[in-house]
Amino acid sequence: MEIYTQICLFRDLFVSLHKNSSSSWSLILAKIWPKEFIGLYGCETWDLPKSPASYISFPSPAFPDLGTGNFAFSASSNGLVLMEGSGYGCYVGNPVLQQWVEIPSCPYKSLWFGFLTRVDEDGVVLSFTVVRVNDTPLTYFHVFMYSSETGIWTSKSLHHLNYTAYSSSPMSLNGMHYFLSQLDVDEPEELIAHDFFSESHHYRAIHFPDRLHHYSRDFKRALTTSRGYLMYIKTLARKRDNSDIGSFAPMAMHPFDSDTVYIWGQQNRCMVSCNLRTQNCKMLGDASKGYNDDVFMNQYNCQGKMDKIYGHHESGYRFGTAVVLSQFVLPRWMESIPCPPNVKMIDTTSLLSYITLVQKTKREKGEGKKVVWVQTE
Repeated sequence: MEIYTQICLFRDLFVSLHKNSSSSWSLILAKIWPKEFIGLYGCETWDLPKSPASYISFPSPAFPDLGTGNFAFSASSNGLVLMEGSGYGCYVGNPVLQQWVEIPSCPYKSLWFGFLTRVDEDGVVLSFTVVRVNDTPLTYFHVFMYSSETGIWTSKSLHHLNYTAYSSSPMSLNGMHYFLSQLDVDEPEELIAHDFFSESHHYRAIHFPDRLHHYSRDFKRALTTSRGYLMYIKTLARKRDNSDIGSFAPMAMHPFDSDTVYIWGQQNRCMVSCNLRTQNCKMLGDASKGYNDDVFMNQYNCQGKMDKIYGHHESGYRFGTAVVLSQFVLPRWMESIPCPPNVKMIDTTSLLSYITLVQKTKREKGEGKKVVWVQTE
């Protein structure tokens, strides 16, 4: 009891001393493996020698079976990441602490839909929830949830006033789940929200402030988070008054500084950090060209993503598209990840090496996976 009290006192002191400091973070794209766009490390809180995304394992020639796209980075929340793949299991862990847990497979055919964490007042992760959704189009969402607190899968149906024909870019913040939705490709997007830690069975639709002009070619848009808030950014998409503002597109905001926005220069092929309060701008260095600083960008990844959305020129601009990228942010205090009941903690420097060994052993023994399931209304 005395040791636990001392740990709590030290944690409180550490968090208090760093409450105004930034923590390490990466701006990434969830895909087969995380593509990093911006990385920040070497901050006062953790003083890491490399960016957080660099700690996430990704397929390489050393793991040919996993390099086919069957195992992927799916999401992150408060320093934890979710990685999964058909036939390879689902893992939640802290890549920096090199701690992982494998959760049982969902008993029904479904698609990944969300990853949420619940934290205390100091930002310490108390539990996590993995959310999957039925892959058959319905007039409602039938979701399946796995909680680290119970160690079981449950399900419930979530209703929305309109039939959601298209959804994309799921993200979580403060325990809330968000995603973009369209009734039709010609209709304006709306933001759909749900609190999975509540008893509610309804999604809430949030209209963007410029909904009536949602598809105007005059704006480029991004959806991101900063200082615990969901942030909506837009910039002019065309030149006005001999200004070149139209060649810039927003990508994200600094997770701990709501004055700082990151914008991509399509014409100059560069990433610019802009302080909205002071109007000061700084061009970020390219890590792929040997640039070595605490904050950097990967030009190749940024250029590929933004060209895909907006094209090389204004004529290729897919108007109405909002840029939504994942922010892998380390919390101000890191503890061992929440371990579900009857699940063993995995401590490994290489998750992919561990998975490869486990899969080989299971094939030799002919073992299958066990599924724990409870149905709820």
